Amino acid sequence: MDQPRLIYQFGPFRFDVEESLLLRNGEAVPLPPKALETLRYLLEHRGRLVSKDDLIKAVWPDTFVEEGALVQNVFRLRRALEGVDEGTRYIETVPKRGYRFVGPVEVKVAGLDPEAAPAPVTNRSRSRRRSRRLWMVVGATAVLMGAGLLLVKRQTAKSVGLSDVRRLTWNGHAGLSAISKDGKRVAYLADDSQGSSLWVSEVDGGRRSRVLGPIGSKCTGLSFSPDAASIYLVLDNALHHVPLAGGPAVKLIDDVDEAPAFSPDGRQVAFVREDLGTGESAVVVSNPDGSAAERLAIRRLPSYYGALCWRPDGKSLVVAAGIVGGARELGLVEIARLGGVERPVTSHRWASINGLAWVPSGSGLITSASEERWMPLQLWHVSYPGGEATRLNQDVMQYRSVTITRDGLLATTGGAYTSRVSVVPIPGVDRCATELVRLRDSGESEQRPAWLAAGTIVFDLRRGERGEIWRMDEDGGNRRRLTRNGCDNSSPAATPGGLIVLAAECGSTSGLWEMDANGAKAKPFWFGRGVNSPSCSRDGRWVFFEFSERGKPIIWRVDRQNGKAEPVTNKLSRFPAVSPDGRTVALYYWNEQAEAPRQIVTVPAAGGAPSKVTDLHEAAQLRSLRWSPDGRELFYLLLENGRADVWRQAVGGGAPRKVTCLDDDRTTSFDLSPDGTRIVCSRVDGWSDVVLFRVGR
Repeated sequence: MDQPRLIYQFGPFRFDVEESLLLRNGEAVPLPPKALETLRYLLEHRGRLVSKDDLIKAVWPDTFVEEGALVQNVFRLRRALEGVDEGTRYIETVPKRGYRFVGPVEVKVAGLDPEAAPAPVTNRSRSRRRSRRLWMVVGATAVLMGAGLLLVKRQTAKSVGLSDVRRLTWNGHAGLSAISKDGKRVAYLADDSQGSSLWVSEVDGGRRSRVLGPIGSKCTGLSFSPDAASIYLVLDNALHHVPLAGGPAVKLIDDVDEAPAFSPDGRQVAFVREDLGTGESAVVVSNPDGSAAERLAIRRLPSYYGALCWRPDGKSLVVAAGIVGGARELGLVEIARLGGVERPVTSHRWASINGLAWVPSGSGLITSASEERWMPLQLWHVSYPGGEATRLNQDVMQYRSVTITRDGLLATTGGAYTSRVSVVPIPGVDRCATELVRLRDSGESEQRPAWLAAGTIVFDLRRGERGEIWRMDEDGGNRRRLTRNGCDNSSPAATPGGLIVLAAECGSTSGLWEMDANGAKAKPFWFGRGVNSPSCSRDGRWVFFEFSERGKPIIWRVDRQNGKAEPVTNKLSRFPAVSPDGRTVALYYWNEQAEAPRQIVTVPAAGGAPSKVTDLHEAAQLRSLRWSPDGRELFYLLLENGRADVWRQAVGGGAPRKVTCLDDDRTTSFDLSPDGTRIVCSRVDGWSDVVLFRVGR
């Protein structure tokens, strides 16, 4: 006989307490276990104010978490409950006090006589439900900006497990990290007022010291030497060596594109080298000083190699391999040290892989990877040789890089981020803006804003693993969701006539979509995965966008009237911006010659020779690009020396001038108002620190 189950019915929803299952019109609503426990507690106390402290104690008993974990749970619940019937609110916020579940709720008991009264949910029943969870808490990471509690999936006997999580750093500004094989020290990059520096910290909480910095170069890889006496960094695509005791960075090997991996005996180093000129991606093995180099395996772009590590016996390497621009096209392959024979390790596919390391037993690997482009990097276990891929955590945290000691201590950089939209008034000549206007906060992550019309902004609102396009007034009010296509939507662009174009990832209909200013008449008009940065001509006929061709991003244009597309550039180029008259496109450009600088250029709309506007410093990163309303200037967002600011420059030449002086690197994208007097931008808040786990069976 079935056991009685307590059921809460409200609107189109049905919540089964015993099964911890939320249904909407009979279909399961995917929510993390802690969000469901938050919902249960609010339903149990429906109509009454529940304090934040009481909710935290009920959902995370005997575990310390900060308020951000609760805030994130409530955000997730709200978007799951309120996205169905806009205007209906189930969870009310009482500022500075707590939350209240409002609205009619019908309580039922399945499996009992209808006349029987529902039994109260006791602590024992809640404990019994928790014992059947697929997830378990292994520790708490302090959280900021709505970041969730760190959760790790309960493992079977054959799968690896993670435990004893703790943060090694607490300043919230850590970047790449690596732990020495002996487990005594962790090296990591950290930002401060002077820029980015290389630090080393003792794992037991002892001394920490700055080894190198500030570093003016871009760092894309970090490793300890096998003897833990020195550190290897990839700075501006070159491998450098730094003694642990400190000193200058000595360049060893040019053209290195990933963190190097040392062989078990420490005599050789493996790395990835890409050559866009020849269209090749290669796994290279050499001596640590770069001598005796040999290309072990080669792929033709757009197929490429990524993160890599040696098998513990040194007989092969496991390497991330995939296709540039493809969605979920990254897998793991094993390459034999002798002969370079390649075989697949797993059939699972990801969109991004950031780190790779073997567990001490050699029975599998742990990688930092994401299944979709906009998902945070999470920790995964891949069994060896079976190839079964298991996600070890599911939360709002992002984990970059993975290194593991001989005795099973894993180091990674974990953090959580959210974006907010702000408006910046453009000051007069020879001045730069130092303040911004913060809009009303929706509590969600808002990215890539674009002006739809004077006083109206469209933007990508990121809800966990999916983005939707919304519109709002310039003050942040009157928010309205526009997309309902079931896709991951991003990068909206708009015309003065109210046409909105966006990039969407949604299976066979991935590509470019269009809709009107109210979200109606939505439909795809060009198909292809990996589309970025659309820009529309003023009449809406032509849409320019970034798309990967032969392993590199180039600029295309498509005629919305017939859906026919053609390339505009044939060299590496990004961030197209079509001029107000529609005749010219500005873009980021590189002619792919080794010594040639990256540039901002203009090209004819139908394609042709580029005309230089300005050269970019080798370490600078362009993030977005816009025209002034009169077509005489270009505005661009540039990240350089740890500062992200908007600049302006006359198309005909001359010195660039700063528009913003915000003194940080938090601005990620921007758009210029139709009258050219204001900037709307997305800015990131968050934290990132070195996190340690214990790896075990």
